Amino acid sequence: MNALADTFVEKKYPGVLVPYKCDVSKDEELEKMFEWIENHHGGVDVCVNNAGFSYDKPLLEITGDEMRAMLDVNVSR
Repeated sequence: MNALADTFVEKKYPGVLVPYKCDVSKDEELEKMFEWIENHHGGVDVCVNNAGFSYDKPLLEITGDEMRAMLDVNVSR
């Protein structure tokens, strides 16, 4: 993530890129991230959700728990 931020600066892109690692499937990590953003940047003006995952197996082999976990991140968050 820091390499991406360094590239952003090297290419002289406008704006500021602040990488922050967060497991979006965990409410406490999301709350901690938004608290950090509030404290360091005054809040969120725009939020783009770019999180998601899938399992590398046929759909019919995915368990109910795996499907719920996938939907919780890919759809609910």
